[in-house]
Amino acid sequence: MNTLTFNGNTLTTINQDNQIWLTASDLATALGYKAADSVTKVYNRNKEEFSENMSQTIETVKLTSSAKTKGLTVKTRIFSLRGCHLIAMFARTDIAKAFRVWVLDILDREVKTTSHQRTPLRQACDRLAVGNMLISDAYKIVSTHYNVDHIDQIPEASLPEAVAFVYDLILLKKKSSANNAKYIQDMHGIGAKKVEETRHALSVMQKALASLDCSMEVIKQYNETQASVFDSLKCQGAKVVN
Repeated sequence: MNTLTFNGNTLTTINQDNQIWLTASDLATALGYKAADSVTKVYNRNKEEFSENMSQTIETVKLTSSAKTKGLTVKTRIFSLRGCHLIAMFARTDIAKAFRVWVLDILDREVKTTSHQRTPLRQACDRLAVGNMLISDAYKIVSTHYNVDHIDQIPEASLPEAVAFVYDLILLKKKSSANNAKYIQDMHGIGAKKVEETRHALSVMQKALASLDCSMEVIKQYNETQASVFDSLKCQGAKVVN
């Protein structure tokens, strides 16, 4: 984004630390001040309230047609969107309230956190992605949860909550893995028990078959004995008749 428009005024944006910044003079115009240095005066009266993430000075090339000053660098005070909001809190112009609402809306939609600020969230996503999950999928889960295109669009104030959200997912993932492991272990236990029961049943059946074979052998021997006795009696009867 190169420019912003507020109340009919076009404001030139500066990209600093991957965030949107406005110059003090543009901010003065947006807030309805007549003097370009009015915002700088407001800042000087309250500078203890501002951090380096809210206001800085940068060197810019002075645009002029004069040969004497052409190409000279000047120091320019700039404000991040949070810094702009704080300036608007101190401002007493009629348009200051509307500007605060506008800048907060821009802040919610456009501001991106720094890489350093996102480090805990990236570390949490790295842990979530352990196993069969891609790191890009972990980032996608978080960005979808916060309805943004990428995790760098999650507001700084929401980063601790986002980190907690990812660690909750990690705990759920570990719990699910533990449950799956227990299920597999239980299935192995049940399987081992079934194998043992089957082996015992086969042993019982083998013993029963061996007992049956023994009984059949006894019956066979008994029948053979009876047949022998019958043949002997038959031969004796034949002799008596003769």
